[in-house]
Amino acid sequence: MNPSPLPGAGGGSAGPEWPAVTGAPGLPPRPARRVQVEAWLATGRLKATWEGTLIEGPGWWCVAAEWSRGPVAAGPLTFEPGDRLLEVYWADRWYNVFRVARPGPPGGAGRPAPEGTGRGGKGRAGDERWGGGWGGAGWAGELKGYYVNLSTPARLVEPAAGGAGQPGGPPAPPGLRLVYVDGVLDAVIGPDGRWQWVDRDEFRQLVRAAGRSRWAHPAGAKAAAAGGPEPAGRRGTGSSGGGDPAAGMRGGAEGLPDAPAWVEAARRLAAALARGAGAFVAGLVPWDQLERRVRASRP
Repeated sequence: MNPSPLPGAGGGSAGPEWPAVTGAPGLPPRPARRVQVEAWLATGRLKATWEGTLIEGPGWWCVAAEWSRGPVAAGPLTFEPGDRLLEVYWADRWYNVFRVARPGPPGGAGRPAPEGTGRGGKGRAGDERWGGGWGGAGWAGELKGYYVNLSTPARLVEPAAGGAGQPGGPPAPPGLRLVYVDGVLDAVIGPDGRWQWVDRDEFRQLVRAAGRSRWAHPAGAKAAAAGGPEPAGRRGTGSSGGGDPAAGMRGGAEGLPDAPAWVEAARRLAAALARGAGAFVAGLVPWDQLERRVRASRP
């Protein structure tokens, strides 16, 4: 199992066709929807879950969410109540990216400088559950930084058919879910383009555990029995439809990334960041256009 190429890191395209943010030619953009994001660990434990506003395109998803818990430090970046998160996920890339900005008037988020690197450092975002989309709140303001998660490609799991659960009957099917397996290793990029890794020790532990077993913890077997997620392999499969909310996310050991896959994904991400972390994140997506699209399409 080998990760897909990163843009600017040994091949691969610079990204999806971003004019599709406003809809394919001749077609209106897809309406925004509410979504629950689920970040799983390779042990099978659910690390974090939160809700936001989703817009989607071919092979990518953007989620707008608001940080609603207390302050959490992740290296030099501190998530604080009210922070606006604009998150981008891909079906074929082994990372996702959060733009973090303070609440404020439009036009203040900006972009980081094109050059700059950093070293070392350690932070932990912890197990989070934060609030929904921006709702009636203001636009994102001053840019605080970017948070890059090493992860499997994401999968969008459509809600199962059927309505609300009946008293005494089976529970209602879950709603729309965006699911990925977190690779623990993260990079924080400041507004000036400087960057540093966080949680490197945890990543080393993940690699050691993945080398022993793809489900290295008893919780993994429990999650598999409960229908936990099966992360993407070489490439994600995008949306999964049908009546099964776990379609494409079946529990079990097959398909989980092994140690070489995580190491290779980290190596490629490091190469892209070393070439210029600020330019890397700024060039991934048209951030300001995405923000306008999200706010114009709130469900």
